[in-house]
Amino acid sequence: MKRLSICLLMIVFSLTCLAGCGGGGAEGDFINLASGDTLSPLAAYTMAYNIAQNPTDYNGKSVEAEGNLIYNDLSSTGYYIEIADATGCCFQNLEVNIPEELGIPEDSSLIHVTGVFTVFTTESGAESIRIDVETIEDLDYLFE
Repeated sequence: MKRLSICLLMIVFSLTCLAGCGGGGAEGDFINLASGDTLSPLAAYTMAYNIAQNPTDYNGKSVEAEGNLIYNDLSSTGYYIEIADATGCCFQNLEVNIPEELGIPEDSSLIHVTGVFTVFTTESGAESIRIDVETIEDLDYLFE
């Protein structure tokens, strides 16, 4: 319970900060979820959480994201990208649709993708969002 409370406080704090600085990783029709020099892991996580909660606001926008590739046979595509905060206590999974011709890295690989957000309706009738991947880079491969 304490961990959840801390995560919720971090989310509220981050959303407040993002509101004051023009949206953090969002610039027009481009969303940056790749933490680095210009975006902290907490800001990337907060943005990913907001995207998952309000999918229609992001439909058709270009995205760049970095996180772990997670296999899950319950998703419509089978894969998620896990966007985590800096502490690792909180993460948001966003579904990814990776064309086979791009090659699919191993489960739990650190990946960097670019693509476009697409809203779709789940089997339960809820609206959800996925990244239709255009490029993918296996960052674990770079460090071997």
